[in-house]
Amino acid sequence: IVVGLGGSATNDGGAGLLAALGATADGPLDRGPAGLEQVSAVDVMAARERLSGVELVVAADVETRLLGMFGASKMFGAQMGFSEEDILRVDRVLDGFVVAVCGRTPSERRLADSPSAGAAGGLGFALL
Repeated sequence: IVVGLGGSATNDGGAGLLAALGATADGPLDRGPAGLEQVSAVDVMAARERLSGVELVVAADVETRLLGMFGASKMFGAQMGFSEEDILRVDRVLDGFVVAVCGRTPSERRLADSPSAGAAGGLGFALL
């Protein structure tokens, strides 16, 4: 399956997609960045099982990382109507989401630093 990633109206790190695929969490995954403020643990096993045996090809129009100075919030937040304060808050929330999904060590968090992890509001991260 080729998944085309382009512009988006939100930046939730792909949390909504993960929820649709069966991921569960201790807070809402389907309410955008505001909902992710309540999430500290995410179990993606059901989503992985659902996609088992499926080859996903991500076709993204950008190579933006998910977090940081050159991450999705900073690069595209203004296009989504985010203020500078919103950009910093959403990036902080997404950092917590990455920890909830991947863990705290650099090797576990490396997916967020992958090229295109920030594409389409972070869908790239969810599909990696």
